[in-house]
Amino acid sequence: MRRLWGYLSIITATVFFGMSATLDKIMLSEMHPITIGAYTYLIAGIFLFMVRQSPLKENILDVLNRTGGIESRITGRDYLLLLLTALLSTVIAPVLFLTGLGETTAVNASLLKH
Repeated sequence: MRRLWGYLSIITATVFFGMSATLDKIMLSEMHPITIGAYTYLIAGIFLFMVRQSPLKENILDVLNRTGGIESRITGRDYLLLLLTALLSTVIAPVLFLTGLGETTAVNASLLKH
């Protein structure tokens, strides 16, 4: 059953990921790229908050909090790298992608995205 859940998760994620360029292109006709990016993270935050408040939160948190055999310390340099990665991947990349999507077709953007 666990393996089936894994395959279903991968297929669902692939479908959603594949639809994103087309849906973003449709939204670009009505909204600015920064607004779309902001709504994306707002909706994700609301979803995660709802998961946190759900009765299944203990099961979900148990899966997320599993410890592996290796644990490492986070240094100050790691925090700087984490901040840089968060800035580039959650702010700058979506804005650049959506801006570029406004200048090309959804098909081309989707091919370049993958």
